[in-house]
Amino acid sequence: MGYVVIDHLVQGSSYGGVRIVPEISLLELQHTARSMTYKNAFIGNKAGGAKAAVIIDRNNEQYKKEILTEFGKSISPIVRNGLYFPVMDMGIQIQDLQIIFDNTKTRTNVLSWKNLSHVYTAYSCLYATLSALQVLEEIHNLNNKDVTFCVQGYGKVGSLYSYLMYKAGAKFTGFSNKYFGVMDDNGLDAEKLFNEQLKRGDDFILDLKDKQVSHDSILEKDVNVLLLASNALVINEKNYKKIRADIIVCAANAPVSYDIERKLFKEGKMVVTDFIANCGGILGSIMDTYLSEDAVKKILSSSYKRKVTTLIYQSINQDTAIIDLVIDELQKRIDSNYDDTYIQKGFTEHIIDLFNEFSLPLYMFTNNFLEKKYVSRYEKFWGPKI
Repeated sequence: MGYVVIDHLVQGSSYGGVRIVPEISLLELQHTARSMTYKNAFIGNKAGGAKAAVIIDRNNEQYKKEILTEFGKSISPIVRNGLYFPVMDMGIQIQDLQIIFDNTKTRTNVLSWKNLSHVYTAYSCLYATLSALQVLEEIHNLNNKDVTFCVQGYGKVGSLYSYLMYKAGAKFTGFSNKYFGVMDDNGLDAEKLFNEQLKRGDDFILDLKDKQVSHDSILEKDVNVLLLASNALVINEKNYKKIRADIIVCAANAPVSYDIERKLFKEGKMVVTDFIANCGGILGSIMDTYLSEDAVKKILSSSYKRKVTTLIYQSINQDTAIIDLVIDELQKRIDSNYDDTYIQKGFTEHIIDLFNEFSLPLYMFTNNFLEKKYVSRYEKFWGPKI
């Protein structure tokens, strides 16, 4: 089974990752697709937001190529016609994405990509964290040697982030992956764990059962910084009052809804919104087509970090959550690039008919199609009905 969610079309296109997961809800994808819309607007990329997921559990790993082949065929019409451009995301390898593109019948050589989006995401999250800590240092006389942090979601981004924070002098006290959490108040060796994760993947954690704790224990740990780098909506109405971290940095898309961000702010927590904290992934992937990796990192450490620092100061001085400082301006950018001539009459009905032709059920949700008046541009994107 798989899903595609297009939140918004900007100039007729949308952009967002394909994730491979054992389970997911449409609500999660709707939130993450919306986050992509805002992220594209935040960095000035003229594309709407989208997200896709292919559900493959551990029992079906041997059928992964077959499932991805069917998924590629299913989304071929919206990829070929420019409505959706899929990229890397959680749980997917570059070879997996190439299988999908090959079956959309588009000439896209994914294997030629630098594939450093996770690196740039980790770096933007690092500099977002350092920006927040810079402000805390002025208010509470905190320095990096006193900083403690946990990582919820110890994958490519989370492991690199923990290594970078460790090298900056912070104490790494806990993390979790799909198996369980690991905690040590005396501090974990982030460099050693980073190398183990690179060599062995998630299974390395099975050697650390003597430090095992629940996933919730990592979320609720009393630390200065909590990085959220796994699923959507992990902090929600049920548990947000249990969160004790001073700074929450959103490496994943929509790990916290915007309403919960506001509630956390009222509880005295600083939440660095997802599309701000993790925008390094998409920003770096765009820039590294003509800049070196070091040049991209330099931009993140300078102009990007200054922007985030300014937002954090504004948040404190105006007593306003970061999301509310930027959301209205981003919506104006999105609306100014929106053109309803890209919406064709009967679009939704055609999607239902089209995807019912395949063994892989897909779902598409978008505010555009619900709110905007349909106009007749059917042939422009879809061609004759299949």
